[in-house]
Amino acid sequence: MTVTLNNIQYSGTVAADGSWTVTVPAADLGNLPDGDQLLVVVSADTSGNPASASTSLVVLASEQVQPTLTMNVVAGDDVINATEATADVAVSGSSTLLAAGTLVTVSFNGTDYSTTLDADGNWTVNVPSAALYQRGSGQHANLYRDRH
Repeated sequence: MTVTLNNIQYSGTVAADGSWTVTVPAADLGNLPDGDQLLVVVSADTSGNPASASTSLVVLASEQVQPTLTMNVVAGDDVINATEATADVAVSGSSTLLAAGTLVTVSFNGTDYSTTLDADGNWTVNVPSAALYQRGSGQHANLYRDRH
């Protein structure tokens, strides 16, 4: 079986269960230009009958085009005081170069609060007031992005 990426062919192996593996050298991956790249897989069964599939993948190799995920200031000053802690607190942010619907998870005091990016790349989760009372002092918000 072969995989073609950026007009370069790579040979791979097919396991008995039909899964396949191909190794693309790191140097070749580093030379991929930013943007859509066509990936083509060609194989044949034991009788020589060919099969192929293709897909595109987006390469964001340049530092200036990497996706970003940011969190806005919480509660106006990044401090949730006793009065603010009596109600749910909105934690929000924005992103660049991430698709609408991308999962964003804020982890607070061991509990995850998830949402998805809207069409403009914005997100908001509400941390319940009950969770705020369980916190200790210090910084607690951690930001994650699901990569699929």
